[in-house]
Amino acid sequence: MDRGGDPRPGRDFIIALGFSLAAGVAIFTAPGPSFPVLHTILNTGIALCTVAVSLLFWDLGWRTPAHLVRYMAIVYAVVGLLQILHVLAALEPASASEALNSVVRRLRSGTWAPPAYLLPVGIAIIL
Repeated sequence: MDRGGDPRPGRDFIIALGFSLAAGVAIFTAPGPSFPVLHTILNTGIALCTVAVSLLFWDLGWRTPAHLVRYMAIVYAVVGLLQILHVLAALEPASASEALNSVVRRLRSGTWAPPAYLLPVGIAIIL
């Protein structure tokens, strides 16, 4: 297998676009009652992507002398942890009482804003 070939960004973009379209069709053709589960799945995907980007920035920051990239890794790591907290708050225990469910609902709405606002503010401060 020849690994020294020229990069083909057009081909890679078409492949990524095809997978994204297939995933979008699969998600949006799902029946309506499963939509709350879909929300949790999408939140989990966002959290995992944020943590993965943080690890990529961290690796890039240690391989190069760029200090700004290390700061970006820290911002993305904090946002990723906050998003994981939001996902955990969205998981409602099935056997919980109504009072506990009320607390969980308030916790869920309170865990959305910090990662949503911290990422653009953190990037703006770094730049």
